Amino acid sequence: MDQKLIPFAVLTALCAVSCSNEVVLEQNDDPKGNAIAFSTKVGHSSRAAETTIENLGDFDVIAKSVYNDGSLYNAYLIGSDAGGETAKRDGNTSTWNLDHNVYLPNSVRNVAFWAFTDQQVGDTDSKVLSSGTVSFDSHNGPKISGYTSATADLENKELSTWADGYAQHDLVTAFAQAKNDGVISNVIKLDFAHLLSQVKLNASQLGKAQNDHRVVKVKGAWFVNVRQKATLSAGYAYESGTDKISDKPSWGAWENPACFGTYYKDNIDLSSATTEKGEDLLKTPLMLIPQDENLAAWDAKTENTTDTYIMLLCRVELKHPGDTHGAGTASGDDIYAAEGYHYHQQFPVNAEGKYNANEYGLTCIPVKIDWKSGYRYTYNLDICGAASGAGVYPPIAPEDAQKLIPAGDADIVLNTTRPSGKNIGDPVLDEPIKFNVSVSAWKEDSEWTNGSLSDSDSSKN
Repeated sequence: MDQKLIPFAVLTALCAVSCSNEVVLEQNDDPKGNAIAFSTKVGHSSRAAETTIENLGDFDVIAKSVYNDGSLYNAYLIGSDAGGETAKRDGNTSTWNLDHNVYLPNSVRNVAFWAFTDQQVGDTDSKVLSSGTVSFDSHNGPKISGYTSATADLENKELSTWADGYAQHDLVTAFAQAKNDGVISNVIKLDFAHLLSQVKLNASQLGKAQNDHRVVKVKGAWFVNVRQKATLSAGYAYESGTDKISDKPSWGAWENPACFGTYYKDNIDLSSATTEKGEDLLKTPLMLIPQDENLAAWDAKTENTTDTYIMLLCRVELKHPGDTHGAGTASGDDIYAAEGYHYHQQFPVNAEGKYNANEYGLTCIPVKIDWKSGYRYTYNLDICGAASGAGVYPPIAPEDAQKLIPAGDADIVLNTTRPSGKNIGDPVLDEPIKFNVSVSAWKEDSEWTNGSLSDSDSSKN
């Protein structure tokens, strides 16, 4: 819903330079005080830390006048080669102010406006972008180079959950046109859209039979080899004969494959899940750079791969009734007994075949990734359910896996070894983990089930 229109505060009279000649625009001093005003709107998101009209923080604005042939003036109406001018929110109100007034020049028919931010109310950073460098292309509009998805601070010993989603920002941008059809409106509507991809990850033991004694405990979950850094081009297009201008934002120049996910000090027991979708493994959804280069799923054979997969840090136990070894048997024996049950460690397998409640291993599920801007992707994993197993051995190096464990959790035993006869890509137990994926544009859901996509507007994974 559009909010109350609030004029920006005070900007000096403007001069603009033609692309080919140094022509000064006719000044509009507007003694009535009708400076440019912005109404703001933000597209819907379900992220825990989503950007909404209520928490929209400071944002930068760049504006340029447009010639009759669609080309942009060299000079800026708002902003400069170094980036935009910041509109600061006035306390908790729906007011954003520059430190000077801007008036639309009388002699210009079209003006293009770009706005962008990933900051929210309460953020302490003085910059409107958490990363990246802004520049301007005279043909394609603003560009944010080197935008980077944040990761959690693994040195923070106060947290019980180290979730990358807590550290990430919701990048939103807006484009607007002021067109002079005799009487040009000074009210510029900024409709902000989400430029990242939102990713969720659930897990359950789907359809598990009563006589299935497998217990799955998850200690961490990550998407592996997702590109962390990329460049966003805001885009600019002119439709000849209509004077209509628009933006066409696009991502490119991806680099720096990384792992994104969550680690917990206390594990998640999937047997305690109360819904079909199971437990939320990320705690808060990831907000990641769209991977439009269509990342390939790992083929479950290649070592040191750059392809993508979901990786879990987990353990699988078998739970049987009866205090076979007496209640409270110490960790380190081949069986642990407590409260009328005894437990066998099925994964990871250690050389002694012993039970160690602090020991966890790595398993994975290859997944193809083709994330688009403004879409939410929900992965629902079926682990040790009625027709699924615990995944396959991943290709990640032990030293790289160790980097995903916070310094504050010294008790965990990370077992990256494979039993004799098991290779990278082989099943950890019997059947691999199965999953389906739902895709939504943060408004309407479309479903992926067993690899088949029901919504024709999206591409298959």
